[in-house]
Amino acid sequence: MSWFRALSFGLKGYCDFTRPAFLKAKKSFKPLQDDLSGKIVIITGGNSGIGYEAAIILAKMGAEVHIACRSPERGQKALDDIISKAQVAQENVKLHILDVSKSDTVHTFVSDFAKQLNGKKIYALVNNAGCMIERAENAFGYEINFATNTLGIRAINRG
Repeated sequence: MSWFRALSFGLKGYCDFTRPAFLKAKKSFKPLQDDLSGKIVIITGGNSGIGYEAAIILAKMGAEVHIACRSPERGQKALDDIISKAQVAQENVKLHILDVSKSDTVHTFVSDFAKQLNGKKIYALVNNAGCMIERAENAFGYEINFATNTLGIRAINRG
């Protein structure tokens, strides 16, 4: 009976969770029509990958997008690209330098950002920053993967 379960699981996975399955399902997707004007969105790891693409889409929808990333150079390049691709004003997309693996920079970011809000609320937080590197510890003695993928995200969410 276990071979039958394995076969069923494999077929279900292939039919529902692969590129061909996505392309088939994509035909029924409706375009996003939401207007996010005046909404504030923070995206950690917004300079590449999913965070970068999310920043473009959310900026096109009118949100005030704040991308947070470690590298000032890559962040600035991403900021310029997002503004260009989303065709929005520079005031709608902002860059913050933040290393999520370092708790002191996370706490500084959270307190500084809270002061800038002036009573406004954050509409969405996209916790996209993450890493998967060889085992190493940060200055605080935490393993970097754990500090980035768990502790930093928790600190931002609690902020």
